[in-house]
Formats: sequence, C-alpha cells, structure tokens
Amino acid sequence: MRNVARSVVLDAEAELLLACARVRMEPVAGARVREMAGAVSDWSAVLDLARRHRLVPLLYTHLKAVAEDLVPASARAALREEFTANAARNLALATELLAVTELLASHGVRALPYKGPALAQCVYGSLASRQMKDVDVLIAPEDVERALSLLATRGYAPVTRLLPGARRLGLEYQCVLTRPSDDTVIELHWSVVPRAMAPPVTLDQLWPSRLHTAMLGRTLPGPSHEDTLVILGIHGSKHQWARLEWICGVAELVRTKPIDWVKVHGRAEQWRATRMLDTGLLLATDLLDAPVPDAMLDSARRDARVVSLAASVIERLFIDEDGSGDRVLRAFQLGTQQSARDRARYIWFRPLIDGARKGARVAHWLQDLSAR
Repeated sequence: MRNVARSVVLDAEAELLLACARVRMEPVAGARVREMAGAVSDWSAVLDLARRHRLVPLLYTHLKAVAEDLVPASARAALREEFTANAARNLALATELLAVTELLASHGVRALPYKGPALAQCVYGSLASRQMKDVDVLIAPEDVERALSLLATRGYAPVTRLLPGARRLGLEYQCVLTRPSDDTVIELHWSVVPRAMAPPVTLDQLWPSRLHTAMLGRTLPGPSHEDTLVILGIHGSKHQWARLEWICGVAELVRTKPIDWVKVHGRAEQWRATRMLDTGLLLATDLLDAPVPDAMLDSARRDARVVSLAASVIERLFIDEDGSGDRVLRAFQLGTQQSARDRARYIWFRPLIDGARKGARVAHWLQDLSAR
C-alpha cells in the first residue's frame, strides 16, 4: 500500500522541519537538512512552524550542526535565545518533578511520571532537546486527595474545582494544578486517558513493569517502553496528532529503545487503543522513517480507517490554523475507536465529560465570586 505521506506536497519550510524532527542526524538526513535550508524563502515561517510543533530545540541543534551558514543572523539569534530559555525551563521542571515525586513517596503516595522531563531524558537523551510546558504524574485514584494536600504545601492549587462525583463516575481523569509564584503546571492523573477515548489506564496497571531513568543525579520511575509507546499513541490521537513533536516522540522511542512488540500489541488490545497506536506508528514511519517492524506496519496499513486517519493528519499538519474545531476533533477521536462497542462508549461519555468540565468551571467561578 502507498505511503500516506506521499500524497501531500510540502513547501521547503515544512520539509526542513520534518528533516530536523529527529534526535540523531545521520549523514543522509544532514544533507537533506542542508538542502532544505538552502531552499527556504521565509525563515519567520520556519520559526513559527517550529514553535507551533514544539521542535525549536531540534531545529536549532541540527541547523547549527550542518547548515548554520545558510541561516540568516536574525533567525540564528532567535533560535539560540529560545533554545537557551527552553533548556533553563526544562531544567527547572525536571528539578521540580524530582522534588514532587520525592515528597509524594515520603508520604506513601506512589507516583509515576510520564511524558514531560521523563520522556525527554529517557527517549531524547537530554532535557534540552524537547519542548514541554508541564509535568504529568500518575497516582492511584485513592491517593488523589492526599496528593492534592501535599502539593498545596509546595504552592500548587487546582485550576478548576475537582468534583468528587465526576471522578467517581469516570468523567474526570486528571487535575491540572498551577503554582502562581512561577507558573509551574502539574497535571495530576489517576488515569492516563479520558474515559471517552478508552477504558481507564491506571497506576496499578503500569507500576509492575516500570523502569527507572537517571536524571540530574537521581533516578525517576516511569512506564516501560512498551507502555509508553501505547500511551503516546493514545495521547497523540486524543489531540489529532496536531503537533509533529508528538509523532517525533513515537519515532524516537522506536528508534532508540528495545521494544517487545508482542507486549505492545497486547497492551494496545487491552486498552482498546490498537487503532490509535497504529495511526501513530504509520505517521512515525511515513513522516520520520521510524524503524517499525514490517508486521506491525502491514497490520496498520490493512486497516483502511487507520490509513484514512493518518492521511487526514498529514493533510492538516502544516496548515496555518489555530485548530480544526471541536466537531472535526470529535470525529477524528470517534474514528480511532476499534469496535461498535468502543464507539458507543465514546458517544456516551463524551458529552458527559464535557458537561462535567463545564460544571467544574462554573463551580470554580462561583467559588471565586463568593470569596470576593
């Protein structure tokens, strides 16, 4: 079956970003970067694309290595400044993540970081090589209230009021907290996936196979490579794979880590996420040359829905727009569901979850109003 990426013609700016969307630059890829850098006519568009797709660190690193002489001075300066600021921010996030996980552990709360600094260190090999805005921590549902109390001692407060009833019914799976003193954001999860997208994926499922990554002189637990791969597939599908960095994460994980593909397949089936995973693998292979085994690719390409989903992502990936709108996003999410029963679950839970979130925002507004 044809490569789904071949049906879309991209300009030099987008092609350059694609060529830089990898951690390690082989000679052939380096030559491609230099070729595309020489063809770029609008460097402000390149920078805007890199910011939108959260690939400024990789773009800066590879242009500096193989095509610095082809980049205008103003663009070089902007990239260098943003790379440095991102590295400092990531270092602060990683330091805070270590402090938070140690605080939780000291009070008997198991915590499993994923994505964020943990993914940067484990898969990218450097905190400076990935852009991120927050840290994600998975805990057990029964530890939510205790974790919120502990995080409050470090200055964190929920963005919106957490409704216990919505949590018990599975209408919420996370709580976003911010610290006003430095705008640090923590996403505290008791499942890594919204109930509409898939059945709950909990700490108890991930904890037995966890791995440890060295970071800033200490070790941090995280999901296994196989679990991480499926989680990335779910996360990307939840957001319609709108950022190239999400696809890059899948490609780099496959490229750099030993993967037990039998376990991956089993996890995806267990979590009703096979179509989400297959879409991510197809995108990572067709756009970024990820070395996915032929058997996995053949299975993905036999699913016409997966091919269609991947093609729709590629068609929209470099379109200059703020988003595809809720209607298009919901249709995409529904398309990732594997069976009629999965689609029924999505159709049932989606409006309930949206209603619960609206209720939480209203409750938070009323709480603020009464405090004035």
